[in-house]
Amino acid sequence: MPLTTQPAAAEPARERTTAYRTLAALGRTNPRMTLSAADCERLEPLAATWLTYGASVQHLIRVLTDGLPDAIHNPAGIAKRRLEDKMPPKPAREPETVLHSVMICMFCDTTEEDEPLINGMCEACRSEDEDDIPATFRPGPRPAEVAAHADAARVAAGLPPRSRG
Repeated sequence: MPLTTQPAAAEPARERTTAYRTLAALGRTNPRMTLSAADCERLEPLAATWLTYGASVQHLIRVLTDGLPDAIHNPAGIAKRRLEDKMPPKPAREPETVLHSVMICMFCDTTEEDEPLINGMCEACRSEDEDDIPATFRPGPRPAEVAAHADAARVAAGLPPRSRG
């Protein structure tokens, strides 16, 4: 009884990615860089990374075909080496845009949406004992207070106060 083989079920063609199609097209750009289907599948992740990083198909082809040596014995090896060595940098993340900011009291978690903050403090924190607030968080002296203090220092030193004008 002869062995009969059943015809293999036709495998549906897999949709090829842009990276795979670009690698497969290298032989049409430069016949010395013709890659096999297995080579294209093996190099596809590297080429896809290039495209993800913003390289165009034309740039990728140019990187893989420009400046080739006269004799090429292993086009897949050259393509792999160039894809790895000349990989563009990962694109920088876009800075996040702040759509809404909320100020909070510097001593508690009360937000400006809950109650108005004056000098960075809510009403409860402002009404607490003044000794609990560090001097660095207190408002600075007013210009009139500074001028009065300077005049007092001048008088104490035996100098006349500055004339007000």
